[in-house]
Amino acid sequence: MNDLVKLGRHFATAFDHVSVVSADSVLVNSEWIGSQVRRIYGIPATVCPPGVDVKKFVPAEKKSDVMIWGLKIKAPFILSTNRHYPQKGMEYAIEMMPTILRECDVSLVLTGDFTNYTPRLMQLAKNLRVSHRVIFTNRVSEKSLIELYQNASVYVFTSPCEDFGLGPVEAMACGRPAVVWDYAGPTETVVDGATGYRAKPYQIDDFAEKVIRLLNDANLNRRMAENAVRHVKERYSWNNHIDILESVIC
Repeated sequence: MNDLVKLGRHFATAFDHVSVVSADSVLVNSEWIGSQVRRIYGIPATVCPPGVDVKKFVPAEKKSDVMIWGLKIKAPFILSTNRHYPQKGMEYAIEMMPTILRECDVSLVLTGDFTNYTPRLMQLAKNLRVSHRVIFTNRVSEKSLIELYQNASVYVFTSPCEDFGLGPVEAMACGRPAVVWDYAGPTETVVDGATGYRAKPYQIDDFAEKVIRLLNDANLNRRMAENAVRHVKERYSWNNHIDILESVIC
């Protein structure tokens, strides 16, 4: 059986290589993935990042609270959106909360479908004694997601190795500065010091410090929010996505 598995993997790898190098064009969602394609397959790739509906994902005047599934979420809050899987690194967002709460009176809102990993995240919050400030919303509608983006004070994206990462782009479109790791896809979408911050990979204190900076400086937060909206409109609209596709196809 092991020999059959190895043989299957060999053929799958060979077929994958042939299909990629034989393509007329290869599209990737980020320059980081493009670099992997060049390294593995030895061919160039066209970067075609996903688009955001900039007519839906827009800034709005902040409310004092947001209702999700009958749960009232009071401002101010930090928002993080992702699937509840170990590789998405949501535990990092929870681990920074003790540091943030020493400086700021704020909650952390985590969206995403509950999985068998969710109880581990909840237990981590309990162990760190921050469970009263960590809110799990479960799945939310697009309308509710946009409302959360619009009313958050800061958006955090703690996935450590993301090929692109749509969350920071959606948040920025809604006028929220984003804090991400300085690695992989988000290094291309978040302009450090202009639309948000990029933290040193896996350094929780550095990540937390950058979040605190945005929470405590309203003028800085507002300036980055304005930059973020312009940045997304210029680079990550659906029109931009389609223009790149058309340039490759036509």
